[in-house]
Amino acid sequence: MRQDSCDRELAAYIRLQERKVISIGNYSIPELLGFDDTRLVIEMSVVSPPFVIDFAKSYVDSQPDYPQEAMDDWLASTEELFSEFGWEYWEDVQSILQVLRSVGIHYFDARPANIRRS
Repeated sequence: MRQDSCDRELAAYIRLQERKVISIGNYSIPELLGFDDTRLVIEMSVVSPPFVIDFAKSYVDSQPDYPQEAMDDWLASTEELFSEFGWEYWEDVQSILQVLRSVGIHYFDARPANIRRS
């Protein structure tokens, strides 16, 4: 894992811990247990589906400077990906993204492997 990805993931888990966010709806979020900056290791709790995991492509407090067209394309492709499994799933994902944004986390790795239903 590259340093910047590890830093972003750790920052997201620290924010979640500070805000005491351990779940969003019925989707569990791993809890930060420890970390080692020199080894780029993050220790977190184990979760079972439904869950939200993998915050390495997240940004805390500031959204990356992507062009609006790129953001629109990302949202459209993400919607298409999740809606294949039913609109309720996509609605869950939208709610999760909104809650994460409300605590300052901009999550850009929304895919069924990372936001997994039971």
